[in-house]
Amino acid sequence: MCLNIAEATQMVEAAREAGRTLAVHHNRRHDGNFRTIKEIVSSGALGEVFHVELSAGGFGHPGHTWYTEKAKSGGAFYFWGPHAVDWVLDLIPDRIAGVTGFFHKLVWHDMTNEDQTRALIRFEGGAVADVTWSHIACDRRPLWRIRGTEGALIDSGAGGNVGYEKQITGPSGGKLTLIERTSQGFAEREVPYKQSDWVQYWHDLADHLLRGGPVPVSGEFGRRVIGVLETAERSARSGHTETVPYEDQWPHLAG
Repeated sequence: MCLNIAEATQMVEAAREAGRTLAVHHNRRHDGNFRTIKEIVSSGALGEVFHVELSAGGFGHPGHTWYTEKAKSGGAFYFWGPHAVDWVLDLIPDRIAGVTGFFHKLVWHDMTNEDQTRALIRFEGGAVADVTWSHIACDRRPLWRIRGTEGALIDSGAGGNVGYEKQITGPSGGKLTLIERTSQGFAEREVPYKQSDWVQYWHDLADHLLRGGPVPVSGEFGRRVIGVLETAERSARSGHTETVPYEDQWPHLAG
């Protein structure tokens, strides 16, 4: 069963009181395509990022497994959503102003998870992220679409994590489209994915434990991800934009 915000908070507080490290294994930050996206955004090539879309899934019955039963999985968003929300929060360092959620149960009534989940995350700096996971999407959308004041990128995600869960590193398996503003207008080019380096998470954790480096993904950051998922569902029920717990303490708790 997935953690809820109260259980995540208990872990954060227990680690703090005991003087121990609490790290969250968000190793998907080391997928080859996300490494490339993070480098492009961090370089300023897109200017100020104001719009992020992440869409995954398709149209088809999700099957009958532990992660399609809400009592065990926590809901449809908890399958892929933790990776997606972690990616977004890693790209946009601002505090979250609010989350608006849309959850649909329309087609697959023989299992208890939602058919589609969607979260609109609004940041205090003005950026907005739109994260969708669906089993009833019959249209094909790119995995990533990011817009900034100086350009944009589009990424299908195909081949972005070749070898995942089978290898500690993976070859560059694809490429994304980068659109950049120039003096003549806009230029479009393809950028190859970087190699996936999932083992780097453990190098970073060792660096923290042995040499005092930063925690690769802190417990507080992991709690933020859970907070967004819970807040999206709370918003879907209330019909209003809701605030994320503990967000008023961010980024003070980032360390």
